[in-house]
Amino acid sequence: PQMERIQFMVAQSNFNTKSYKLAGYYFDRFTNNYPNSSKREEAAFLSAYSYKLASPVFSLDQTDTYKALESYQSFINTYPGSERIDEANQHYKELRYKLEKKAFEIAKTYYRTADYDLRNYKASIQAFDNLLSDYLGSEFKEEALYYRLKAAHDFVLKSTKRSKGPRIKDAIQAYEKLVRNFPNSKYL
Repeated sequence: PQMERIQFMVAQSNFNTKSYKLAGYYFDRFTNNYPNSSKREEAAFLSAYSYKLASPVFSLDQTDTYKALESYQSFINTYPGSERIDEANQHYKELRYKLEKKAFEIAKTYYRTADYDLRNYKASIQAFDNLLSDYLGSEFKEEALYYRLKAAHDFVLKSTKRSKGPRIKDAIQAYEKLVRNFPNSKYL
């Protein structure tokens, strides 16, 4: 019992001193080492929250974001009746948005650099397709569809005569998808 208390206090100390990666690790260890503890639910939540606080801005490496998402999902699955379930769902949503924004910005970067390397048109198209399939209800959907169309269009203009045919069809399909999803789009 004393070791259980000490291990929780070590995790809490790291959290209080803003050593969030360590706090997440120690809260995680606590939940694994003491499955029958009365503090297990709190530790599981604080583990996920610690990883969320350690998660950097979207433009940096998102390892801690993925750890936080995994921890929140585990918490949600293990404690569906918890009083913190709404808070956990809100944090989960914020973390997913961060990953969504990163994917969108990466795809836009491929598009912006495509004039220097034509392979980036293909990469941009693929990155926008991945974004749209990975994040179905994306807040960036309209803009992503527009940039995907723009990349397909610009790729046709830079293509050789022999490869234009299928690329034109792809650009037309991208346009139709934008119109179908957003008939009143500001990008039309």
